[in-house]
Amino acid sequence: MTKKHWIVMVFVILSSILGVLFIWKASLLKVGSHIPECLATTEFNKKGYRAPLIVNFRVDKDKGLIFYEGPVFLDNKLVGIVNRQIEFTVKRMPGATREHGTVNYQSYNVTVFPKDNLSENIAEKILHNFFIKNNSSIYFDIFNMKDGAILINDNIPLFYCRHVQKN
Repeated sequence: MTKKHWIVMVFVILSSILGVLFIWKASLLKVGSHIPECLATTEFNKKGYRAPLIVNFRVDKDKGLIFYEGPVFLDNKLVGIVNRQIEFTVKRMPGATREHGTVNYQSYNVTVFPKDNLSENIAEKILHNFFIKNNSSIYFDIFNMKDGAILINDNIPLFYCRHVQKN
């Protein structure tokens, strides 16, 4: 096995352990809402591209809104800014509760703001279609906790979204 294979294997194992720990912690907590509003930072890394993003999530029953923005780099050189909003529908899968479970988000209106200058070609290389195209679907395993929620896609934790405190 090469060093790269070992690194990938260690990352997968650590991600799995973190996922199990988050699931265990979420099962101990009883949280009364399904991500009403939360903020997160995340970073997508794919094909040499790096996109550190700020994400604002809002969900109300069967509809939601995601706003995300941030720079996109290729080998540490800025190649653009992504600044978009996604309106989506929410469908809970069988067995999903308000505390945790699998949900399907279906985008129906992706808005690209004027500040966004990232080419669609690059966006398609690094982001899931849900984040850039209308009528695209993504499944998340969501685990609500006391102060936020973790969103997992394809067994990979994408981000921890901290609940927004309302005054």
